[in-house]
Amino acid sequence: MAALVIKANDAIAHLNEYRSALISAAVTGRIDVRQQVADLPEPIESGPRSAKRTIQ
Repeated sequence: MAALVIKANDAIAHLNEYRSALISAAVTGRIDVRQQVADLPEPIESGPRSAKRTIQ
């Protein structure tokens, strides 16, 4: 059981690292995410976590 917890924690750490790298690449312009953002569905509810998306 302890080995499974360690493996899960390692996977979470790697996913967090990948997420940070992906965000950094999008923010710095190394990857273009404008079309992917445009294809996202509109939020169902309004609130602090569902801000309107705009493409410039």
